[in-house]
Amino acid sequence: MDAGKTGKYIAECRKQKGLTQRELAEQIGVTDKAVSRWETGKGMPEISLLQPLAAVLDTSVGELLEGEPIVREQLSQKSDEIIMEALRYSGEMLRKIIKWMLLTAGIIVLLLGTVVTGSSYWIYVIPGVGMVAAGLLLGIYGGRQRKMVRKGAERMKKWISVIAIVCLAAALVMEILPIGAVLVFAAGPDERIKESFSYFSLTPFGYANFFPLFAGIATAAAVLCCLIGTLFEKEKLKNAAFILNISALIFSLLPFLMSRDYMNLFSWIISLLLLLALAAQAMANGKKK
Repeated sequence: MDAGKTGKYIAECRKQKGLTQRELAEQIGVTDKAVSRWETGKGMPEISLLQPLAAVLDTSVGELLEGEPIVREQLSQKSDEIIMEALRYSGEMLRKIIKWMLLTAGIIVLLLGTVVTGSSYWIYVIPGVGMVAAGLLLGIYGGRQRKMVRKGAERMKKWISVIAIVCLAAALVMEILPIGAVLVFAAGPDERIKESFSYFSLTPFGYANFFPLFAGIATAAAVLCCLIGTLFEKEKLKNAAFILNISALIFSLLPFLMSRDYMNLFSWIISLLLLLALAAQAMANGKKK
């Protein structure tokens, strides 16, 4: 999908209909600046506007997306190409949205961290840096991916899948060690003792801190699905690993809602590794260019 080519086609059709940019904009309910952006290739019409725009310009949605008239003999082939281009365009837009959400959230968390001191400072710095790093990775990968040939892109996706597996495996190892799950005990009226346990220990579970065990189980399942899915190119297993990774990340962060004391430095590192694995899987599972 070429925004410049589509823009030129919109401009040609508009002129053939004898319409100004303002008149065209009024008929489809947008501003003339939006039409100008389309015609100069600086943007694309929203999906909801494609059909009304095609009707006003007396063309088809397929021809708008293709940026030229489609000969009847080529209609079937062009339709398939347009659908694939539309899917790739949607995936690219989703990647950009996720990237800016991660960057924005990370910066906000880091700014919040500037108003705290002591050990609490790391509660904001670690996830903030992680979200910013994940956003930058998505941006860098997206920029490079557009310049790659298909073979190069597939090779890159395999390496990114390996990164996802490594991050998941590292998180799982830390979850097995007795360092990440935290419980706080009252040793006296004004004294609190923090003890750390393995995510797979039943002790936190017995004290109603269920989330570490759920996170550990989801992480272990995600490692297995991601590894087998990558080795044998099983898309269903890759998708299952992605969903399990999301679950593990959510469960790893839920203790913080109970109390900030239920998270320590290692808990945040585990969550960061799960977040990086999630970002890597999102890139590796993307549609082929």
